[in-house]
Amino acid sequence: MRNVKSMRYESDLEPGVAVVFGSEEGLVDLPGDAGAGVPAGVYDADYEFIHDNPNTEDSAPITRMGPAKVLAGGAVSAGDFGYVADATGAMVALPEDAGTYKVFGQFEQDGVAGDYVEFNVNIQQMTIAAASE
Repeated sequence: MRNVKSMRYESDLEPGVAVVFGSEEGLVDLPGDAGAGVPAGVYDADYEFIHDNPNTEDSAPITRMGPAKVLAGGAVSAGDFGYVADATGAMVALPEDAGTYKVFGQFEQDGVAGDYVEFNVNIQQMTIAAASE
């Protein structure tokens, strides 16, 4: 099942980036930093769309749940959970470090930085516990 919603955007969007809810209702934006903002979904790289008119009535198709192609921000493997790498919205594999992370979903294929890879959007929060000694 795929849930795609047309949403207006505040910044130029590159295909495959994760977006967070923007400053107003119905707007999305790039995250300010890794883990910043409330996850809204992914601007799927499979969509052909002119995405250089922010702060207008133009909108972008945002995948809220289901299959999408995302921009990898580093080496990823199928099965890795993905979260936002940095302010660009590229996705990386969830680290093993203890902490709470805003996860956008799970990678369905291997890739390296700059690759567009298959991804299953399933927004959730995950906590990784500190290793016991």
